[in-house]
Amino acid sequence: MNWIIRKELAIFFADRAGAFLTLIVPTLLAALVGMLFAAPDGPSLDLLVVDQDRSANSAFLIEQLRGTGMAIELVDLEAARTRVSAGERLAIVLPAGMGAALTPQALFAGTESPAVTLMRDPARVVEGRMLRGAVTQASMLTLLREEQHDTVPDGMAKVMRRISNGAVLPIEEALLGRNGSPANYHSYAHAFAGMICMFLLFAGQSAARRLVEERAEGTLYRLRLSAVPPQQLLLGVGIAAAIVALIASALAYLVGILFFDIPIHSPIGFAAMLIAQALCVGGFTLLLAGFGRTARQVDGIGTFAILVMSFAGGAWLPSFLMPDWLRTLALALPTRWTTDGLAAMTWRGEVLSVGLFDAGVLIAFGAAFAALGIWRFRWE
Repeated sequence: MNWIIRKELAIFFADRAGAFLTLIVPTLLAALVGMLFAAPDGPSLDLLVVDQDRSANSAFLIEQLRGTGMAIELVDLEAARTRVSAGERLAIVLPAGMGAALTPQALFAGTESPAVTLMRDPARVVEGRMLRGAVTQASMLTLLREEQHDTVPDGMAKVMRRISNGAVLPIEEALLGRNGSPANYHSYAHAFAGMICMFLLFAGQSAARRLVEERAEGTLYRLRLSAVPPQQLLLGVGIAAAIVALIASALAYLVGILFFDIPIHSPIGFAAMLIAQALCVGGFTLLLAGFGRTARQVDGIGTFAILVMSFAGGAWLPSFLMPDWLRTLALALPTRWTTDGLAAMTWRGEVLSVGLFDAGVLIAFGAAFAALGIWRFRWE
C-alpha cells in the first residue's frame, strides 16, 4: 500500500501549480473572511444627522451617539435624503421642539414630543434596529443629564430613573430606495440573486474543467483538425455554458416567483439581466479554461475566484455590510453588478434603464473574459 500512497502524492505534486492552489486557497479564503468579520478599529456606523432643533439638548444627544463609536456628519435634509437614497449612509432628523420635549418638566406635564425620523435603505434592517436602540438610549441620557436634574426634586428624579428604560422620543422610519422612492426589502430576492449567481459560476467552472480534460485526452486536438475555426470551437463551449446558465436561472426564478413571491417590477429589465448574467458565465468559462492548464488548476483558480467574487460582490451578504474599501473594489467584480441589477429589477422597483445599464456592464465583463480566455488558451 505504501507505493500507492507515494504514487498518489507524486501525481498530486507533479502538477506544482495545481498543488499550490489546492493548499493555499483555503488559507487565503480563511484569512479574507476573518479580516472582513474582525472587530473594526474605526466607527461601527456612519450616520448623517439633520439637526433642525439646534438646542443644547439636541447637541448633547448627538454627542451621546458619537460616544457609541458612530461617525457622525451634520448635513441638511436634502443632502441626507440624497445620500440615503444612494445607499451610502443612514440618517436621523432631529425635529424642532425635540430639545424642549427632552426635559423633566415636559415629561411630567405630558407634553407630546415630535418624532425623530430615521431614514435608511430598505435592505439595512439590522443597522436600522441598532440605530433605533442607540437613539432611544441617547434620548434617555439627555433627559437625565445633570444640568436638568438640578431643578428637579429628589422624588421626581427617582421616578424618572425608574422609567429610564422606556422610550421618550417617538421614532419614525422612512425607507428610501435607490431611486428615492420607498421600497420593501425582500430577503428571498436577494438570496436568489446571490446564490444563483454563485452556482452558475461553479457550473461554468465545471464546463471549463471538461474542456481542459478534453485537451488532455486529445479529443480537442482532433476537433481542431475539422474545418471549424479554433476560435469558433471555444466560443461554442462558452455559448453552451451560457445557455445552460440561462435555463437554470430562469427555472430557479420561476420557483422564486411562484413560491416565494419575488416581485418582478420590470420584466424587460429582468430578462435582460438574466441573459447578461448567462453571457458573463459563458465568458468566465473560457477565462478559466484559458488560464488553467490542468483540471486541478481550473478547480483551484475557479473556486478561489468564485468564492471571493461572491462574498465581496454581495452575493452572500448585502454589500453595505462590507468595509468602504471593499465596496469600492467590488465595482470591478461582475457579481456586484449582478446582485445590484437583479435587486433593481425585483424588490427595489427601479426604472428599466438601471437594469439595462447593469446588464450592459455584465455583457462587457463576459466579452472581456471570453477574449482573454481565447487569447490565453493552449491547444496542447
